[in-house]
Amino acid sequence: MQADKVTRKSPEVKIYKMGQGVKVGYLTFAAWNAQWYEKSSNNEYLNIKPDSCYLLVEITLKNDSNRRKIKPLFILIGEKGFRYELSKKWHTGVGNLNDFEELSPGVSKDGYIVFDVRKNLQYTLRVSASHRPNYYALVEIEPE
Repeated sequence: MQADKVTRKSPEVKIYKMGQGVKVGYLTFAAWNAQWYEKSSNNEYLNIKPDSCYLLVEITLKNDSNRRKIKPLFILIGEKGFRYELSKKWHTGVGNLNDFEELSPGVSKDGYIVFDVRKNLQYTLRVSASHRPNYYALVEIEPE
């Protein structure tokens, strides 16, 4: 995955498209796909209904440092500047990175993150690493 380097916040922050690799501090990140879901599971006993609608974003993370200290921070920003944290309701599925903590040096991880937000609005994903929260990237999310 090719990555552009992100520097400190400036008045003209570049907004990346899905599929582009972005380097944020020692974290390389890419969002590949986004989809809407009305429920968390087809199994009625495991299903947890969202407050609005689940937005699932498939991602890849890579720790480019020599330490196991990378914890990504994700915030979804809506059209009017409202900020949304990861959904605490969505717990099902292999690859769920909502509770992801750390990544070993030089290791990549594929998975997804989930937000509970209103459908059919425009969203931008803000990605940073816990060790450098002032360095971030913005990725335009385009659900299918």
